[in-house]
Amino acid sequence: MTSAKLRRRIPAVNDIHDLRIGNGLRAAREARGMKQEQLASLLGVTDGAVSHWETGRTVPGAPARRLISFVLNVPLDVIDSWFERREAA
Repeated sequence: MTSAKLRRRIPAVNDIHDLRIGNGLRAAREARGMKQEQLASLLGVTDGAVSHWETGRTVPGAPARRLISFVLNVPLDVIDSWFERREAA
């Protein structure tokens, strides 16, 4: 897949920022054509961990968030915004 095609499939940062808890993570992952297992492998976690993050059962720690930001090419502050509401609950 060319980088131009990939860029077209990635939601705009403003759209991703407005998503809540795991919905942003799921949308960013799916926009890149990744399965939970693929993302988990790149992050060095289980696919169950990714599933828990996407459903809001658990929240990734700071090191995992930095990796998510790098792997999915989403700004770290946007990643943090997806999970900050969950942490406050």
